[in-house]
Amino acid sequence: MAAWPFWTILGLGVVGLAIDLYFTAMLYPLPAFLTRFLSGMAGACGVDGGICKRVFGTKYARVLGGIPTVLFGLAWHGGLVVLAAIALFRGAIPFRLPVLVIAWVNVGLGIYLTWVLTRVLREP
Repeated sequence: MAAWPFWTILGLGVVGLAIDLYFTAMLYPLPAFLTRFLSGMAGACGVDGGICKRVFGTKYARVLGGIPTVLFGLAWHGGLVVLAAIALFRGAIPFRLPVLVIAWVNVGLGIYLTWVLTRVLREP
């Protein structure tokens, strides 16, 4: 199998991990070098992270008794990066069916949360 799908998965996983780290930095203190690296993404949430910080204050930002949903994103994208790296070395992605199922659930969750943001919370 060609290597480009694995490089694509790896790249998207790294981008997702960076986004999750940015949101995590709004909830928890991160090391200074990471905060500086991620500060370039601030424009997506407004100057002070306003829109994103407001979303974190809603019930949609936490599940299972208060666990921030962004922590699940960190685990997912971190795992995706690891699986893509393994696939690049082995030539096949391990756990192909679970990864595909979780990926589709992730897409559905993204669509749902975008709907919540624009229709329920009325954020642009």
